[in-house]
Amino acid sequence: MGVRITDGIMATMIGITQVTDDVTQLRNEVRQDLAALNDELAGLRRHMAEQSSPLQTEMPRTPCSCQTETPHTLSSNQAETPHTPSPSQIETSHTPSSPSPDGIT
Repeated sequence: MGVRITDGIMATMIGITQVTDDVTQLRNEVRQDLAALNDELAGLRRHMAEQSSPLQTEMPRTPCSCQTETPHTLSSNQAETPHTPSPSQIETSHTPSSPSPDGIT
């Protein structure tokens, strides 16, 4: 008994072969693109290293004023939290709740 190949099976086999070839071709293109990208990155790294070397020697070695905290600078907690008076501050406020004995408010 022999295996009978129908037109449908033949078309499926041809389709699978074409898809396999397409995937292989795409894989090779992606490999080439990645190799080119790696070359570009290596060139960029060399260029940046060449450009940054003279700049680093020209830069002063002291920290800039933006890196040092001054005493009048608010901490992040103080800057984010609005001032809410404590109960003891409310009680000692200068607004009398009742008139003073001499009638002066």
